[in-house]
Amino acid sequence: MTPSHNEQVDYPNDRWNAGMSLNPTVEWGTFYSGTRQQVATKLALRVRPGVIVYLYHEWNRIDLPEGRLRTQVFEATPEFQFS
Repeated sequence: MTPSHNEQVDYPNDRWNAGMSLNPTVEWGTFYSGTRQQVATKLALRVRPGVIVYLYHEWNRIDLPEGRLRTQVFEATPEFQFS
């Protein structure tokens, strides 16, 4: 079993009635014959009405008897809504 903690914080912005949502995640536990630690952050930004940008970052540390591994993932996804 991998313990996990999730937290979400919403910050309104009155300039364009925009918003921001931040969701950090921390996980750790066993992974095959070793251990794994993960820290991830998801950020959603409404830049203006009809334009949202999603940003994601994930960091992993895996320790196995065969060796250690570190990974990072960065992702940016724009979303456009036309009306």
